[in-house]
Amino acid sequence: MKKRGSQIAKVTGSRFMPPWLPETNRVQYADVRRLSDPQVAAFRQWVDQGAMEGDPADLPPTPQWTEGWQLGEPDLVIPMPEPFSVRAEGADVWRNFVIPIPLASPKFVRVFEFRPGNAKVLHHARMLFDTTGRCRERDEEDPEPGVEGMMMGAAENPAGQWLGWMPGKQPVMGSEEISWQLLPGSDLVLEMHMLPSGKPEQIQPSLGLHFSTRPPQAHPLHPPVRPEEVRHRARGEQPHHS
Repeated sequence: MKKRGSQIAKVTGSRFMPPWLPETNRVQYADVRRLSDPQVAAFRQWVDQGAMEGDPADLPPTPQWTEGWQLGEPDLVIPMPEPFSVRAEGADVWRNFVIPIPLASPKFVRVFEFRPGNAKVLHHARMLFDTTGRCRERDEEDPEPGVEGMMMGAAENPAGQWLGWMPGKQPVMGSEEISWQLLPGSDLVLEMHMLPSGKPEQIQPSLGLHFSTRPPQAHPLHPPVRPEEVRHRARGEQPHHS
């Protein structure tokens, strides 16, 4: 760490690291993963003072990591039935995988947990749902697992929700008040952006769902917001629309 001290001070001071894109002026976000100003200043002070090692007695306890599912065993696990082979070289791979959901009756979902199966090659993933069967029909027309491309038209987010995964995202046990409904006959559509690693890789993710004991009491909104609009509103200005 000392060897890269100047670089650490630089990237934390510029807010390039750790990654957190939203501006914080007048906006309160849940689960913010952003260094505070005193924490950023501490890195700079440490480097300016020679990046000396502190007293080992002041070290915090070693983190204890949970093996397997981070939120406990899900009520329903939806695995990708077969692994997908990612080529060693070449362009990024964009592919949709359609997976039938074994569900006999409607359920309300409180929280999801996604396990990538091979995080080394997965840039990000989205979890959408199709109740029409059209995505499954397109998948059956393709001899390879899944369908190339992104944004399969019949696949949708649950109302007011956005289910996604990217490296570093941690699952959080949500509130039953804003659970969402999952219907029998639905298909899970895994929309995945994968990166060749330099050698052939296989990936086989799974989605775990924790059910709610009651219907939702509130319904979240997921409005589309353009980056320039966020900047204007954070400054108290009216956005300009063209």
